[in-house]
Amino acid sequence: MTIEEIPNILETVLKNIENKQITYSEDIDKMCLIVDRDKKSFKEGQYNYVKEECKRKNFKFYVTNPCFEFWLLLHFDEVHSINREKLLENKRASSKVRYVESELKKYFPYNKNKYNAELLIEKIDLAIENEKRFCEDIEELKDKLGSNIGLLIKELKEK
Repeated sequence: MTIEEIPNILETVLKNIENKQITYSEDIDKMCLIVDRDKKSFKEGQYNYVKEECKRKNFKFYVTNPCFEFWLLLHFDEVHSINREKLLENKRASSKVRYVESELKKYFPYNKNKYNAELLIEKIDLAIENEKRFCEDIEELKDKLGSNIGLLIKELKEK
């Protein structure tokens, strides 16, 4: 999915709800768009555009900056000892792996296509707590290291 496709995807979901192809109840359901901030996927101005489109169409917007692997890294207390600037920059650590992923692999056997999700589920409360020590504000996640995925998971756990 590209950033340019997001408005169409949001519209398609709304049409599917309207046409009863998706069961949706405003009282209990919540529509969410979850993305990683990956600088290559968001050009200048696109972050604000997507955020506003979500607001306009009543979708909650959840972001991890700089990448999904940072959310996984939050499942480990060692995240606090890693250089935050390097995490946010997320430069290539090798020809195949970026910095965040290389740090994650020190604490967790990770492959983009296969990893032990059960271990992460066991540590979900730790990830939610660790996330609080980084940026969780959707307005600031455009440029700051952090995530607000934990806010969504906490809300889901409370229901």
